[in-house]
Amino acid sequence: MNTSPAVLVDVDGAVATIKMNVADRRNVLNPVLRQGLSDAFDAALTNDSVRCVVLAANGTVFGAGQDFAAVEDFNILAADLINVHYKPLLLKIHNSPKPVIAAVNGLCVGMSASLALACDLLIMDENAELSFSFSKFGLAPDGGASWHLVNLLGAKRAFQILAESKAISAQQALQLGIANKVYQGESLLVAACEWAEQIATVAPLSLRFAKAAVRKATDLDLADAISMEAELQQICSESSETKAAMAAFLTRKK
Repeated sequence: MNTSPAVLVDVDGAVATIKMNVADRRNVLNPVLRQGLSDAFDAALTNDSVRCVVLAANGTVFGAGQDFAAVEDFNILAADLINVHYKPLLLKIHNSPKPVIAAVNGLCVGMSASLALACDLLIMDENAELSFSFSKFGLAPDGGASWHLVNLLGAKRAFQILAESKAISAQQALQLGIANKVYQGESLLVAACEWAEQIATVAPLSLRFAKAAVRKATDLDLADAISMEAELQQICSESSETKAAMAAFLTRKK
């Protein structure tokens, strides 16, 4: 299921692993890698056997952000580069019905950090770092970094991270609630895939609606969130998947 030499894709049971493979360039997000990622996610998200996706990277760096040396991007306006060439990929991950786990090894900078935050769950190697260092280059945050950080941390902490441009260690990311887990061991990817396999055992409709509810809740007040959950619950209650699960539960209770 490989789509490009820049991206390696492997499907093992219900888990698809999408691995950035431009280690010699620190996995910078050049046009080839961007397109490879988009194609890989299209393939994984339309594969009915896949229930969870892991995004990882070969080499010692998860991603060095936008490739400022990419000649193909030189004549593209900054706003067009983001809106046309990054936004669709970021929203594809954010809005996908299947959960995506980012397995961050090493340094993760700028747009690469925004890519990691677009994923539903984040596991980091103990030596990994997130860096939203836009201000060091006189740039504004991009790729949804401001939105994710505000929703995760609140406005004051989000602004502090963006203004100071300091790298965030894995342990700091865990304490702040940016990362879900920090892995201390030899194979971060194995740990991420084991986690994905565990999540993939959850009933598909339940998993899909849990993600949808969490994503939508940030834009709703409590009353509307309850109503939104009620609509999703109604769909679940009428599904054969839920009926079978409930019947099995009641049988065990007898």
